Amino acid sequence: MAGEDASSESEVLFRLDPSHYTGTYGADLLEQYKLYAQTHEKISERREGANRFFLGLNTVVAGALGLRVSERPGDVAVILACLAAIGVCWYWRRAVRAYDNLNTGKFKVIFAIERRLPLALYEAERKALGEGKNPAFYQPVSHIERGIPVVFAALYAAIIAAGLLH
Repeated sequence: MAGEDASSESEVLFRLDPSHYTGTYGADLLEQYKLYAQTHEKISERREGANRFFLGLNTVVAGALGLRVSERPGDVAVILACLAAIGVCWYWRRAVRAYDNLNTGKFKVIFAIERRLPLALYEAERKALGEGKNPAFYQPVSHIERGIPVVFAALYAAIIAAGLLH
């Protein structure tokens, strides 16, 4: 995270100077941090649900198309279904990217809060994993997730090509 971004995020995040706070600043900060970290977990659960939906849908569509293609490879309905399925894959990939961007934003906020806490657990974990810069060591799951819709889209494109060449 760039230093300039980190300072502007901190300015937005920490609007009140601790000396002007009437409550128990440290305890309240920690409680808000815990609540915010839970929103990251909720996003991950929603992301898993979306991926399950798209994977299930594409599995059913690919199976149905496989049966139909074996009977009528050049059928216009098969080609149209493949085009629609490619569109679904495009939206799936966009959803993966949107969840990735949302998590990136959440982590920037978490890292900013951790600068005021005794331990920076999320940031330390990110650094321990090499910040995702060495795919042989660790690759963020979102990078892997982005490839799955592409595989299905390629399958549908191959079905279209085979149907047109038949």
